[in-house]
Amino acid sequence: MSLHVVAIPIGNPLDLSPRGREVIESCCVIIAEERKALFQNLKSFGIKISSNQTIYFLNEHTKKSELSMLLSVCAKNETALISDCGTPSFCDPGADLVRACREKGIRIHCVPGVCSLTAFLSVCGWNLKQFFFRGFLPVEKRERQKEILHMRKETKPIILMDTPYRLNRLLEELKKHLPTRELVLGIELSREKERIISGKADQILRDLSLKNSYKTKAEFILLLLPDKTKKS
Repeated sequence: MSLHVVAIPIGNPLDLSPRGREVIESCCVIIAEERKALFQNLKSFGIKISSNQTIYFLNEHTKKSELSMLLSVCAKNETALISDCGTPSFCDPGADLVRACREKGIRIHCVPGVCSLTAFLSVCGWNLKQFFFRGFLPVEKRERQKEILHMRKETKPIILMDTPYRLNRLLEELKKHLPTRELVLGIELSREKERIISGKADQILRDLSLKNSYKTKAEFILLLLPDKTKKS
């Protein structure tokens, strides 16, 4: 039996690959991240769960005992691993299951497709030969501030991500601690309200304040450009 790691669209449901659709429809087990997002996605894809398919969930709240159970499920069934959006195992607890399956000799198949990082890099307008992927910052205020201050020393472009409702918080933090740094912000990529905004944190905050739909929540990814006063 095999684990199929299936990339899910980050916004536009038409981005689901034909192979991804086939795998989701044919696997007898689907492991998803959250129930609400799963059924919203399936509805947008026009996929209906059949009576012989079983659904399990894997996220940051999954316990080790539950992970062991999912490993056993993968060993006995053709299983599709999907996330709420984008590619599973990338900044995603699915990585733990993939590693466990590999250690147990369970075959793993990559079903590639949309990834927020590569999607953003394709439209950000910067030809980045190298960059530092920082991903999600800590939630706790003190640790978060420590990480942001640490980024001052990094000479490579930095890619940041966070949950949609922390967009405004992150920009306010960058405005406070890295006010002179140039940013490129990608919002709602592949969706109707997709935007790429460049500027310093305070400029972007002013721009977003004019767009009420972005003030509290938006899917995003952010590029923090190097300090021009420092040599690489």
